[in-house]
Amino acid sequence: RGVARLRAEAEAAMGGGRPERQPQRQKDERAKKTVEMKEKERPEPLSIEVDDKVLADPVENLNPDLNTRLQAFLEDVAARPDYYARVGGVLGGSAVAFATIRALLAILDVIPLLPQTMEAVGLVYTFWFVFRLFLFPKARKDLSEKVDDVVVRVRGSDTG
Repeated sequence: RGVARLRAEAEAAMGGGRPERQPQRQKDERAKKTVEMKEKERPEPLSIEVDDKVLADPVENLNPDLNTRLQAFLEDVAARPDYYARVGGVLGGSAVAFATIRALLAILDVIPLLPQTMEAVGLVYTFWFVFRLFLFPKARKDLSEKVDDVVVRVRGSDTG
């Protein structure tokens, strides 16, 4: 009896213990009220009215500034198709090269000890490069001259 009394007191302190059983009819009524409340809260279906003019020419109905800029761009594409074909080719080629390099690096990363070896080689080369080209003033001056020479060759001339 002592244990049952302690258990009853603990259940009362925690909120009453077991829930009381409700008759099935009361449960059904509560479920029906819940469904009715959810149906009342449901929003009305959206009705979208479409203007025939919007469907006929959607470009005309955009922002006027955007429309003029878009028309100017399309005229520029029509005037210079070779230029935009080259740009598209460079972008497409860059995407293919990026995906290929990424796939190759993923494959190389799986080979045991190869990533650590490549990292060590990279560190040694970096230290050698810094020691050879940045540590001494004469080497820095030679490197600067070489970089300037490359810039001149890329630009075509240094007279702008």
